[in-house]
Amino acid sequence: MARRHRLAISPHDYHRYRELNFDLGGQQYTVVTKPGIESWDEPDPTTRLLIEVMEVGSADRVVDLGCGVGLVGLVAAQGAPQGWVCLLDRNAVPVEAAQRTLALNGVLNAEVRLSDCGAAVQGQAFDLVAIHAPRERAVVQQCVRDAAALLQPGGRCYLAGATRSGVKSAIRYLEEIFGQTHLLAYKGGSRVVLAVKGEGVRVDEATSKEYYRFREVIAQVRGKRYTCITKRGLFSWDGVDEGTRRLVESMEIGPEERVLDLGCGYGLAGLVAADVAPGGEVVLVDADCVAVEAARRTLERNEVAHAEVLLSDCGAALLPLPPRGRDRPTDRDRAFNRTFDVVITNPPFHQGRGVSYQVSRQFIHDAAAMLRPGGRLYLVANRFIPYGREMEGLFQEVGFAYRDNRFQVWTAIKGRSPSRRGQERGRWASGCGGFPPDRATRSRTLPACGSVTRPSSRARMSALV
Repeated sequence: MARRHRLAISPHDYHRYRELNFDLGGQQYTVVTKPGIESWDEPDPTTRLLIEVMEVGSADRVVDLGCGVGLVGLVAAQGAPQGWVCLLDRNAVPVEAAQRTLALNGVLNAEVRLSDCGAAVQGQAFDLVAIHAPRERAVVQQCVRDAAALLQPGGRCYLAGATRSGVKSAIRYLEEIFGQTHLLAYKGGSRVVLAVKGEGVRVDEATSKEYYRFREVIAQVRGKRYTCITKRGLFSWDGVDEGTRRLVESMEIGPEERVLDLGCGYGLAGLVAADVAPGGEVVLVDADCVAVEAARRTLERNEVAHAEVLLSDCGAALLPLPPRGRDRPTDRDRAFNRTFDVVITNPPFHQGRGVSYQVSRQFIHDAAAMLRPGGRLYLVANRFIPYGREMEGLFQEVGFAYRDNRFQVWTAIKGRSPSRRGQERGRWASGCGGFPPDRATRSRTLPACGSVTRPSSRARMSALV
């Protein structure tokens, strides 16, 4: 199939889910997707290869690790009408997209769960595990260990990934665990390999327990020691990254101010904000269920009572987005809106191995929407990322709280009304507003990591909206 042009997306359209049709091997598929999901607007080559070579028995029990929008899970469910398919992902955005995909296609023999690798289905037995190899080595290795533990003897493990995402090292680890692999397909730097579980395959349970174990890490910032709870697989899990350190050292927060930590990770910045604002309120949000659990444990460990952690696609859990069927929020919808005096963020700019500014752009727009007039944004970024033009269109004053040869902490103050330039810039297409072109859920309540989201009816589907 010829490569399609990328879809132009306005920040005001980021939170909308949409249906897209794909032709794979002469078969038509319809998925529900949205910006912010890797390869959201067309299947990546690795997914195409996996679908081409994956063989599913009619009664197979299947696990799809790293399900994305649910395309592989959909194909598996259609190929196993007497079987069962479980789609897992740690990020709330693809989880909801996959749920919507299954519901749209009337799939009843499948479920979608938030899960760190295969944790949500531990103790169950499956005939097939499909792994979309993530770029983090610790995560992909745990996916392989979980596959070995979940598969019945004779069960098949498909591992799919790209060379630029480190799939070669993942394949070597798959061989180490399973003993032998077979290359099924290779095209354009993407590979799919197969491993079959033999009677002699064993998994070192101690290694898996070590991956899933939450642990304490001490952060020395602002002249104080803070204890955070973290684990393998999270960004900078074993120490404070320099970007977050610069952000925390530079932010100025009053003792009674309301603060939002957008993209909180394991919660260090939000914890410091709660410490310097004992009479205020702090909300921490992240789309990764593992990060949300770590941040919750961080607050609990430090006995912080005036803060909460929410699972959220950018700021969606706090924004007054209109319900289905209406173009604009009503006054009642706006009553649920939460505004803040300060927003702090270290926004991501990677999806897989590539660079994407879709999510970081939306962080800026959602921050502007949730700040009160006169409220302040503190945003840390690498020096090479051009956030300035985007921020100037949304904020009255834009400057720097800190700069060195690697990082800069932007600071911006919200005016009483958006400028004409900002209103015009809200209509830009992907790649404008000072950003290079890129490729790269809204839900007031999303299930906890490991909980079930089963699309057996439209009613269950709407429960997450």
